[in-house]
Amino acid sequence: MEPYDAFDAIDPFTAATRAFDCLKGALAGPESAALSHHELEDLVGLQGRELLRLLFQGHLDRVWLSLRDVPDQAVRL
Repeated sequence: MEPYDAFDAIDPFTAATRAFDCLKGALAGPESAALSHHELEDLVGLQGRELLRLLFQGHLDRVWLSLRDVPDQAVRL
């Protein structure tokens, strides 16, 4: 798992995009052809959960970015 950055100010989904590209590369690479079905499931399961976590974190970071300039009294979550 790569270290977590607080968030990317330009695009909070940058880490998720990198994780997706990494998973896609792992599945498209020649090494994946040698893996058994359950090994591929394990790879997708592990990296897929990390991708989902990063997508959710990107969403939270985007929401935080949109709310950080709103006065405290106006924020209702």
